Amino acid sequence: MIKVAHLVSDYQLLIKEVVSCVRKRKYENALDLIDVCARIVYQYNFLPSFSDDILEKALDDISYHVIPQIQIKGNDNTILFYDYFGFDNRGLTQQFLRGLIHLNLSIVYVLEQRSTYFKSDAIFSELNEYPHAKIVILKENTTDIEKARELVSIIAEYKPLSAFMHLAPWNIVACLAFSAVKGVRRYQINLTDHAFWLGKSISDYIVEFRSFGANLSIKKREIAEEKIRILPYYPIANSIPFKGFPSNIQRKKKILSGGNYYKTLGENLKFFHLVKDILLKDDELVFLFAGSGNTQPITAFIDLYGLKDNFLLLGDREDITALLHNVDYYFSTFPLTGALMTQIAVDAGVPSYFFSTDEYPCNDLNCLFYKNNTFLQYFTNEIDFINAFISTYKDETFLNKYRLQLLGSMITPVEFAQSLKLILEGQNPFQYLYRNVPIETYQKKLCAFFIESENSYNPQYNNLILSRFPNSTVRRNLLPQFYIREQYCLWKKSKKRVLMNLIDWSILSYMRKIKKVTFRILAFVLFRILESKEYKEKLIIKKRVIENSFMHSFKFFGQNSRLPDQRLIKNPQYISIGNNFSALYNLRIEAWDDYFGTKFTPEIIIGDNVAMNSDIHIGCIGKIRIGNNVLMASRIYISDHSHGNTSVESLNTPPMYRDLSYKGDMVIGDNVWI
Repeated sequence: MIKVAHLVSDYQLLIKEVVSCVRKRKYENALDLIDVCARIVYQYNFLPSFSDDILEKALDDISYHVIPQIQIKGNDNTILFYDYFGFDNRGLTQQFLRGLIHLNLSIVYVLEQRSTYFKSDAIFSELNEYPHAKIVILKENTTDIEKARELVSIIAEYKPLSAFMHLAPWNIVACLAFSAVKGVRRYQINLTDHAFWLGKSISDYIVEFRSFGANLSIKKREIAEEKIRILPYYPIANSIPFKGFPSNIQRKKKILSGGNYYKTLGENLKFFHLVKDILLKDDELVFLFAGSGNTQPITAFIDLYGLKDNFLLLGDREDITALLHNVDYYFSTFPLTGALMTQIAVDAGVPSYFFSTDEYPCNDLNCLFYKNNTFLQYFTNEIDFINAFISTYKDETFLNKYRLQLLGSMITPVEFAQSLKLILEGQNPFQYLYRNVPIETYQKKLCAFFIESENSYNPQYNNLILSRFPNSTVRRNLLPQFYIREQYCLWKKSKKRVLMNLIDWSILSYMRKIKKVTFRILAFVLFRILESKEYKEKLIIKKRVIENSFMHSFKFFGQNSRLPDQRLIKNPQYISIGNNFSALYNLRIEAWDDYFGTKFTPEIIIGDNVAMNSDIHIGCIGKIRIGNNVLMASRIYISDHSHGNTSVESLNTPPMYRDLSYKGDMVIGDNVWI
């Protein structure tokens, strides 16, 4: 069970190490730690300030020492748009680019990295058709510092007057680069206004899309009110053809909801209980959920209440616009809603129903429907929500009127472009939308939601730490309290192993502090025993017994084959190793048959006479085959899968939280040198 105190304790130790690394000029190490810190706080939001001045200062200090500092005089007609994502129909990239194109401005579009999983074709097509646009993609396989230097050189070459930053909450490259640039007006598009993000110190203006985000920036992030600009956005529809429904629901009335599943995994699954109560009132209703994430809690709910015939998980749907045109109603998710997904539903003419509570002001979407938001079917009481839907879902007169009201309530592309022009001229055209939003208790409520989700439905924290710090010695030294919790969890599985770890840790830790002679004598005697010939012989015999037992757990283990002591082997029953196999330290072979409830049938086959150097990592959910006489250098990663999905909400989700996607069999032939 993770508690807020655990997160705060671990975070403070990481921050302390960041400061130490910066002081010692270990800048790459510091940046890695800053990335981890930002992801942790974004995921759990335990900082009341929704920002961290220590991290911001550390990034500014690193930038000053490693990035060329430049002062430019910008060209009035040139705008640089820096994009961390570059995903079609996701985020706010296309809205802002279309606005700049409408204003006939010169655009330098810089993409940090092109995604393997998400398309940028529509963005690139629009820019390529526009004669005053330049597309630059930062070089692949370079460090954050190298990318930041490249970005600064681009800014120096094109000399933009203004720059729009479309960033992830942990965007290191942008923070390094824009900290080094003077003379450019820097606008941060506050994409994740409800949560923590980096970049406060590099932003001259914050472009908010609603009053809630403006309140959070002013009251919690302590950003000056004169730096705030409000600009509601409109949805971007795609033209991907409709992929259809399961045949058994064709004639039923369809309720759709969508987004990353984590947004619903809290408040004791109240959102799904609302859906269940509505479905039980009419057999002709079916609920569809298009999204991605951990399905296990939702499928368990469906099974528990016998809803498998009228509660369906559709998975990720690229045809989301066409899908919405083929459903009858849309429910916004709870405890966290998806603003852009809701707008796409409204744009498709789908009657939309909203449920939230006053404890979640981040679900207030009134600013996005600012022209007329008094008619929204928005409820804070479960019974009122259910009754309102049941009383209106068959009323075609009401539904047709509601569709038209929704469609006419959002900003248009032309209005967006005109307002963007006013912002570039120094005005705040939607300042009148700002109102005081009570957010005093919001941070604690949001954090409590994430903690509930972590402990009851969607565990992520341990995976995050283990993936970023795979070496147990590093975890023990850097995050001692996490290491103790980790050992406690392992205790339930293997008491002997944990006891040895804790004894080893205790001896090493307390030996540094022992000053009295009596303790030194005891320590000396203990180590003499451990170093004795008899004890070592017993350890060797014990090790051989354990090794023989372990090798029998493999599907096949060849003759004269050896595994290093420093290894991590997951599910050896799916792994076959041929004759004369050898590997150096830090060998990691993982055959995943279960990943957060998703089942796989992995198979790893390693041929004869295979030799691997140090730090080899093999991950498999399908099939990986390595031939005979293969020689591998060090630090090699081999996999048949990836972490990824195509949902809007997953843009800001760390890859380790995403579903595993099988990419096909991985085959390495005979006599190969890697």
